[in-house]
Amino acid sequence: MKLLLKLISFSSVIILIFFVSVSAALSQPVRISSDSDSLKAGQLFNLHIIFDNPDRFDRIMMPDSTFFSEPFEFRNRTRGLTPAGSDSVSIRLQFFGNEDTLITDLYALGISGADTTLFEIAEYPIYFRSILDEDDVKRPLKPIFEFTRSILPYILGFLLLMAILLVAYYYYKKYFPDEEEPEPKEPIKIPPFYHPGHALTAGIDRLEQDLHNKDVEVEEFYIRSGDLIRTYYEEVHGFPALEQTTREVLQEISVIYSSVKFTQFVRGILQECDLVKFAKFTPEFDQMGEVIVKLRTVADEVQRQDDHIIMAKKAKYNKKVLEIMREREEADDLGKS
Repeated sequence: MKLLLKLISFSSVIILIFFVSVSAALSQPVRISSDSDSLKAGQLFNLHIIFDNPDRFDRIMMPDSTFFSEPFEFRNRTRGLTPAGSDSVSIRLQFFGNEDTLITDLYALGISGADTTLFEIAEYPIYFRSILDEDDVKRPLKPIFEFTRSILPYILGFLLLMAILLVAYYYYKKYFPDEEEPEPKEPIKIPPFYHPGHALTAGIDRLEQDLHNKDVEVEEFYIRSGDLIRTYYEEVHGFPALEQTTREVLQEISVIYSSVKFTQFVRGILQECDLVKFAKFTPEFDQMGEVIVKLRTVADEVQRQDDHIIMAKKAKYNKKVLEIMREREEADDLGKS
C-alpha cells in the first residue's frame, strides 16, 4: 500500500512538471540564438529569432532594423518557416563594440483581429573577443640611450667652435658688407584658385590608382581615405577636422547638413577607417574597393551642397588677385616717374 502511494505521488509530480513546462512554452513562444558566442570588432554574425506556433495568430511582427543601434550595424534580414512550422527570422548584423554587451528591448507581436499580444524576447549576451595579442599589450619600452662620458668633451668643443665661427661671421658681415645689386623684378606668379571639391576628387583618383596598382598598404589606404574627408571639411567649413575625433567631426557635419542619412553614410566610412587604424581590423580587398565608391558618393554630394560656399571663396580670391595686380601696377608707375 505504501509503495502504491509513493508511485502515485511520484507520477503526480512528473505530470505537474510536464504541464508547467508546456504552459511556460506556450506562454513564451519566442526563442533567440546566434551563430557565434563571441565576436571581434567589425565581425558579421547572424541573430536567429523563432516564433513557435504562429498559427494561433493572424499575423506575426518580428524585430527589424529599427530595433538595433550602436554597437550593432544592421545589414539585412531574412524571414521564413522552419521545418517544424515555426516563424523564423535571421538578422545579419555587424558588431562594432569593444566590450561585452547585451542585446535588449526586443519583442515580437502576435496580431489576431483587433487584439495584439506583445511577447518580450529574452536579453541575449554578446561577448567581446579582442584581436590584440598579449605580446602587443605587454611589449616593454625600449631603454633610454645614454651618452658615454668619453664623448662629452668633444660635443662641448664642437659647440664652442660653432659659437666662435658664428661670432666671426657676424663681425665679417658688419665690417665687410656685400655690395647690394638691384634685383630684377620678377613677374607676379599667382597660383590658380584652389578648389577643395576638385582636390577631393583628385585625391580619390590617386587613391584608386594606387589601390589598383597595389602600391598602398591597407592601413595607409584607410588613413588616406579618412584624411580626404577631414581635409575637405577643414578647408571648406573651417573646423579642425584633422585634429578632431570621429564623434566631433560627425557632430559638426550634422549641424552643417540637414540630411541624417548623409551624416550616417559619412559615419560608416570614418568608423571603418578607425577600425583599421585602432582595432587592427583587416578588411577584404573588395571592401576597400567599396570605400572608393563611397568616397565618390560623398564627393558628389558635398560639392552639390557646398557649391555656394566654394563659389564665394573663389570670388573672394579673384578680388584679392585684382588688388595685388593693381598695387603692382601702381608701384611700377611710381618707379618710372
